[in-house]
Amino acid sequence: MSDLITVVSQRLKDCRQATGWTLEETAKRLTDLSGKPMTYSRYSNWELGLRMPPTDQVVLLAKLFGKTPAWLQGYTDNDSLSAVTSNYVTANPPNISTKNGLLILPQVTDNTAFSLGYIESRGLNRNKLLCIKQIDSSMAPLIAEGAEVLLDGDQVTVRGADLFGIVVAGTVWIRWICPELDNTFTLKASDAQQYPDSKMTRQELDQLDIVGRVVRISHDR
Repeated sequence: MSDLITVVSQRLKDCRQATGWTLEETAKRLTDLSGKPMTYSRYSNWELGLRMPPTDQVVLLAKLFGKTPAWLQGYTDNDSLSAVTSNYVTANPPNISTKNGLLILPQVTDNTAFSLGYIESRGLNRNKLLCIKQIDSSMAPLIAEGAEVLLDGDQVTVRGADLFGIVVAGTVWIRWICPELDNTFTLKASDAQQYPDSKMTRQELDQLDIVGRVVRISHDR
């Protein structure tokens, strides 16, 4: 096995495992993305390093995993789609993975670039960050309409009352998710009069598309 094939196979495996997908699920997602059948055996050959994916498939794989084709092919060690310079990145991936497949978000913004030092100091994964604009006043005054919200896609499990981004009808809503003593959960907006609280069971919570925990809020004066 050549060094380049080894790099490609390992990076594909790392990407797939990071998503939690099986080989079969990955092949199906490639089929859905391209509109052409992708077999489990063909994809697994790439991960095992038995074959090198052709250029057209590298482009699809990069889109599926949120990486650059050059990184997947081993031509660079910078795996960020959002590199501004070698030390700064934005958090505006072209799409995010949801329970219903890949989703393009109109709220994503690249107005702010984050230093790699800041990201590392916060213990964040630069490839799991999502920066969006708040689309309404439901969370004002904490998060004003138009404010930028940075979400950490590695944190999607509710362990205590906290702010999370939830995909609803193709957009991201920011809500408090609060565990209750009776093992239910309450979704809360700051403007409770216009956006009433919503109670849900653990099963209902598990059906939500939580895309990340709010780790930064910023706005212009």
